[in-house]
Amino acid sequence: MDRGRLTGLDALRGVAALVVFLGHVGYLTGFFAIPASYLAVDFFFMLSGYVMARTYEHRLGDDLSAGAFLWLRLKRLWPVCAVGSALAIPLALLRPNPALEIPLALLLVPTFTFGVLYPLNTPLWSIFFELLANLMHGMVLRRISLGGVVIVAAVTCLAIAARTHSYDLGSHPRSFLYGLPRVLLPYSMGVWMWRKVRDHPPRMRPAWAVAPVMVLAIFIFSAGPDGATRVAFVVIVCPLALLGGLQWNAGKLGIIAGALSFPLYAVHFPLLSRAAFYGQSIWPAASLAIVSAALLAFAPKLARSVALMAKRAG
Repeated sequence: MDRGRLTGLDALRGVAALVVFLGHVGYLTGFFAIPASYLAVDFFFMLSGYVMARTYEHRLGDDLSAGAFLWLRLKRLWPVCAVGSALAIPLALLRPNPALEIPLALLLVPTFTFGVLYPLNTPLWSIFFELLANLMHGMVLRRISLGGVVIVAAVTCLAIAARTHSYDLGSHPRSFLYGLPRVLLPYSMGVWMWRKVRDHPPRMRPAWAVAPVMVLAIFIFSAGPDGATRVAFVVIVCPLALLGGLQWNAGKLGIIAGALSFPLYAVHFPLLSRAAFYGQSIWPAASLAIVSAALLAFAPKLARSVALMAKRAG
């Protein structure tokens, strides 16, 4: 493999975003339930660690400071997150403290007085912790061997999950501090895997099978008890999925799925929760979320292409 696009990882990113999306649809409709759909977020964290190490680690501490690295990540993530939060403003205006809630959400600042960290757009809690992991990567993780970090984070996550009987940690004020070891475990594993395997993982065939296997594993864990057992998904299923994704040539379909993944993740919840608040059907809102994600993913590129064609024609 070369240093180009890893379309298998793009495809898995899309699959993970779809699992989160369907999990929220199922929660709000009661039509079906995927209680462990949040485990797809842990795969996002691991994928981020791998991709950030692959893309930036050779520059960190050289021509790229930790602050500059964090700024690059903010420029990449914030615009789409802001759109997602803006979609929730009409609903936020009906809440008791919109003057506080709206600007904090737009600035990606967590709140501790509304029951969840990001009441306008709940999934943004994971973006906050991913950015925190990026900062730690630039400041500390790039300098040290990560085997011990992974072990300590895994033991900590097991202890917390066993104590709380939950692994859905980090999104609520009461579990905020637990979000740090939760993101540190998969993110550090992702960085460690890049250092160990690069783009040449052990042979796995058929590589495409990692996508249905990951989804099946999430459904299996959904049927079991929450808590410490779900850490097994992070330390076993996620690394195997990442290794398989490295070998999977998903082509244009993978690229499209990857492009849609983050916009869908960032905008779907405000649209779904608004429909639920007004007692409307979730399905039109779900369809609108997919359309909105597609517009965010592809409209800017299409506009640039049209502008370039017009410039050449003129």
